[in-house]
Amino acid sequence: MINLRKPLNIRSLSTSNQLLWQAFEYFSNHLEELQDVVQNGEMLTEFLTDTVAQRLLFIQINVEDELNAYTVFETLNARGIELSSTDLLKNYLFSLFQGPDDLQEAQRQWRRIISTVQMEKFPEFLRYYLSLKQTRVRRERLFKLVRESVKNAQQAFELLDQLENYSNLFIALSNSNDEFWRDTPENQPYIRELELFRVKQAYPSLFSAYARFSRENFTRLLKLVCVLSFRYTIVSSLNPNELETLYSKVAIAITNGEIINPRQVFDNLRSVYVSDEKFLQDFSLLSISTKGQKKKLVRYILFKLELDASHIEVNEDSFSIEHILPESPGSEWRQSFNDAQIEEMVYRIGNLTPLEPHLNRQVGNELYPIKRTVYQQSVYTLTKNVLAEEWHPNTLTTRQRYLAQRAVHIWRSDFFV
Repeated sequence: MINLRKPLNIRSLSTSNQLLWQAFEYFSNHLEELQDVVQNGEMLTEFLTDTVAQRLLFIQINVEDELNAYTVFETLNARGIELSSTDLLKNYLFSLFQGPDDLQEAQRQWRRIISTVQMEKFPEFLRYYLSLKQTRVRRERLFKLVRESVKNAQQAFELLDQLENYSNLFIALSNSNDEFWRDTPENQPYIRELELFRVKQAYPSLFSAYARFSRENFTRLLKLVCVLSFRYTIVSSLNPNELETLYSKVAIAITNGEIINPRQVFDNLRSVYVSDEKFLQDFSLLSISTKGQKKKLVRYILFKLELDASHIEVNEDSFSIEHILPESPGSEWRQSFNDAQIEEMVYRIGNLTPLEPHLNRQVGNELYPIKRTVYQQSVYTLTKNVLAEEWHPNTLTTRQRYLAQRAVHIWRSDFFV
């Protein structure tokens, strides 16, 4: 519209821009009817000052400070696109720099941060950073919180320095293959678990601990977070909101020097450490679909159970997930399981076991006696231990109860006594 060319598709414009184009067309058409006025400078001046200017309506909005100015701009943005909290923060920080040199350095630093974190993840990153200093940081209050604590160029540079320092860690916490972990490969298994569990509530604590804990203690903290998350989130399916507040409090305590090791972290998180009794009960009933994204989680659980049974580490991607009671059982299977039991139990952990792909294809939907014979050809101890005479609901439940007892020991905090 700036170059006065007609848009190719009027309907593709936002409602506000459609109205602007309609107004432009209206006045363009009517000005063509005023040829005498347009071609005469004096008459055009009179027309603009005495006619147009007298009928134009201007709106003036007075605001008390920059915060309200940015808020108004976000609401009334003529593009029809809301100004993001990231845009607001950037514009505000840049407004604090007086000289061109400081501004250019701040712009370079900002570009480095965004290049690492990516624009769409920046609000999440900023929220975790601000949680190092206060709890219950809500996304919609990010700009206001920064505005209240950063009031001059020095404080703006300090904020940018801190954000740049944490940016690489933020990205690495969601990618076990990140170059960041090259010198600490012992952390990679735990980072993979954080990815798998989709755990981010602990990020503030991990931010703070990485800067203040020893290398060994940071690894121990990662392990603690993984164990706690598996018990609390994956198996017991408890509300994650409580975790976020507690992790933020831990982060603040680490920053202030009140917590100096992982054991003290555990002491502060003890209230959300699921007890052995509850964990045993919940794992005994755990059911996870082997379809879609959840399939990786099932592989992980079977991998850990097999490692416990055989004491040999296997490749998580090397085995197929065998459903002892098949996903699509034939009529003979239905003599042992009714429809409701099939639906309830087919994805129970007690019905699943690791199996070589070629053996998995061989057994297919066969009856249990045939499967049991083939299981003895497997290298996986967990599978060779499936020795029951029959496979029915009680057998499945008994096996899962045993696996739950082993799980209590596998996923236990080093600091629990």
